[in-house]
Amino acid sequence: MPLASPGWRITAAVTWIVAANAIVVWWLTGDLELAWLLALIIVLVASVVIGMIGAVLLAARPPAALVPVLGSLVLSPTLGVLLFVAAIRVAPHLTRSLDPPPALRAAADSLAADRDALQAEARRITGVAVEIDHPNVVYTHGRVFKKGFRLGLTRIEPTATVSFTFTAGPGRRMIFDVIRDDDGWRLRPRDAERFAAHPGITFTRAYLEQRFPGLEATFDAGWPTYYRGDTVLAILQRAGTRDDSSVAKGPAPRQHRGAATARATAADTDSMEFVVFRIGEGEELLEEVRRYSSDEITRRFSRAAATAGLGRLRSLRFVRMPNRLQDPSFGFLGELEGGPRRTAWFAAIRKGEEVEFSVAAM
Repeated sequence: MPLASPGWRITAAVTWIVAANAIVVWWLTGDLELAWLLALIIVLVASVVIGMIGAVLLAARPPAALVPVLGSLVLSPTLGVLLFVAAIRVAPHLTRSLDPPPALRAAADSLAADRDALQAEARRITGVAVEIDHPNVVYTHGRVFKKGFRLGLTRIEPTATVSFTFTAGPGRRMIFDVIRDDDGWRLRPRDAERFAAHPGITFTRAYLEQRFPGLEATFDAGWPTYYRGDTVLAILQRAGTRDDSSVAKGPAPRQHRGAATARATAADTDSMEFVVFRIGEGEELLEEVRRYSSDEITRRFSRAAATAGLGRLRSLRFVRMPNRLQDPSFGFLGELEGGPRRTAWFAAIRKGEEVEFSVAAM
């Protein structure tokens, strides 16, 4: 068939219009969301240009070219829009899910089972002797799908992550990606620089029960976040010694103004110790710095009462008083005798690595 013959021109023009519109529509097809209107405008403009090129292939000389030009300008946009509508309906069916392979599952389970290695890695990243909770493995399915404005299919491989929270450590979850390199499967931490720069330490009750078996530990300032080198004052009591009644002996003392609104927890000072801890960087997260026995606590508060001219301290009751004492501190309601008042507030305030025992200014 001669190249200048009408049959060749028609074949070339139709092939060009169909193929070019199909390529443009395929390039645009995908998860367009709100960009579908822009894609439709691109299809219309591109199909008009494709039709004009097809018209040139059909007829080279006017006025004979007028009919094929008009025909191409109608045929090409119509075909482009029809292909685009069909592609939108077909695109969702191009997506398929990819299950995590058995090798990935086996590697993730094996890495998560080594709790000691995970804890050692967490301590290396944070620089603190943190304690981790039970690790958790999460698998994410992969998928193959068509993205808009791309010719090829996009493939996202299945992934697995190993994560855990801390019983004593940062208040957020530490996550590791399970990856494979030349040395085999390994864990790659996320946000390692952030954990290293701000390894704030909080303590859960599970950790305190494990760290102080048979005792109840109460930290000053409630449950704050501590950092390396910080000191913290803790009250240690035998478990089960707290109740909601006064431990004062004899008649119940007349409460000082404000005592009725305080959330009080009675605690016999005979079962109580003060311990100042430092947040350490070695094997021990809570390094003991100073310990005050129950006898020393009573003696220090009695001295504070005598110095303030309040008489003899008869008994103490440990009281939680939110927003009434400066932090870090513990509040106590004391029963007095031989002085101008029957009750007074006392405070144990941490000053660095020491504890100041004083009468609280209420």
